[in-house]
Amino acid sequence: MSQYFQKYSIIYGCEIKDHYKFKQFLGRGTQAEVSLYKNRQNKKLYAIKSYLNLTDEDRIVMMKEISILRQLKTCPGVIKLKRVYQVQSDYHIILEYAKYGSLYNYAFLDYQLDEKDCIKILKQLLEITHFMHQKGIIHRDLKPDNILLKDQSRMIICLSDFGLAIKENDNTNNKIKCGTPGYVDPAVLGGEQFSTKSDIFSLGCLFYNLLTQNHIFQGQTVERILFNNRHLNPQQCLKRQNSNLSSGCLEILNMMLERDQSKRPTAGQCLKHHFISKFVRNSNIRSFQSSQMRYRNKKENTSSSNVLQEINDVIQMGKSARKAMIHIDQTMLKSQKIEKLIKQKTKKVKRIQQIQSQFNYQFSQNEPDHQIKSNNNNYINNLQSPLIDKIERETQDDILDISEFSHDDSAYPIEQQLNDRFQIASHVKVDRHLQFRYFRPFQ
Repeated sequence: MSQYFQKYSIIYGCEIKDHYKFKQFLGRGTQAEVSLYKNRQNKKLYAIKSYLNLTDEDRIVMMKEISILRQLKTCPGVIKLKRVYQVQSDYHIILEYAKYGSLYNYAFLDYQLDEKDCIKILKQLLEITHFMHQKGIIHRDLKPDNILLKDQSRMIICLSDFGLAIKENDNTNNKIKCGTPGYVDPAVLGGEQFSTKSDIFSLGCLFYNLLTQNHIFQGQTVERILFNNRHLNPQQCLKRQNSNLSSGCLEILNMMLERDQSKRPTAGQCLKHHFISKFVRNSNIRSFQSSQMRYRNKKENTSSSNVLQEINDVIQMGKSARKAMIHIDQTMLKSQKIEKLIKQKTKKVKRIQQIQSQFNYQFSQNEPDHQIKSNNNNYINNLQSPLIDKIERETQDDILDISEFSHDDSAYPIEQQLNDRFQIASHVKVDRHLQFRYFRPFQ
């Protein structure tokens, strides 16, 4: 008799290893890890997303993701959910495997896509998004990492990772700020709730990434990226690409990156745009660098044009916004200095611990236990006291004092900006490529 049973399409009490053979680890997210497995029966490869030791709150989020994947099962451009296993508090979601990996790895680390391929990808994403929005679902985290490449030769993609997705009528969760810095709807960062138009803005940012190999909202820190994401006008960035992008690309980008949600088009309206619907026959399409994919130059772009671009962006901000940005940079410098001090003091503390260990050994050779303890403690205290005093003196001047910052009430208040900074910083996840990808929802 079978040792497991199935209820509500979830298989209980069955170990994954009984039916799947582990092949390799693929990656880890904020709540789950993904690995490649081979089905022992049909020999097919699957990506298994494992949620381990879930809390009740995390379990609710995971079940919502499963529910949304089931609602989108008829959409060919959405990753397919095969089945779900539960073993005690662990859940394993069996998903189809896209062997070419994420669009980020392909288009940003390995190859440069030409304009025609970029438009082909955008058209597929708009079709998927249109289907999703008709079901009343908002993805809320559209970015290259969450797009998988199924067919490299034909550039066929599928959408994955619905961990942040919600129903459009979910009035409780659609006001929570979440997503990826540099892809978030500015209206959401300004306090408005998510809508289907928020996904359109994210797609606009993504399309710009594919075309230019750059982020439309740039910065060296998460705080700067979020600040630019909220305050910069995307149209100013697009003007700098006039000579590099076709008029059709600039036109669709201007529509999708409209800061006002009410003026932003729907996915269906974008698909009806003449440039998207007839892009194959459009003779005005030009390759951004080449008509063929080129191996991407992996050197960091540190040219002077980027410096001039950032200076121009700052000029466009206005006086009050510039003040806020400067104070944020000062805050980051102080944080980095304090972090450096902590590392230095940690080394000294470790040295004290080494000395303590040496004393324990030496005294144990020729002194009684009570004498060891007394001599050891006296010596260590003599070392620690001046060191602690020095740490306090050096660190005192580096502690951030928010009261020293003045702000203009007519602009984004600096105290609020700094408060947002601390909230965001505590939730940010940075990946191994130093690309700021994702920050968890925060109140």
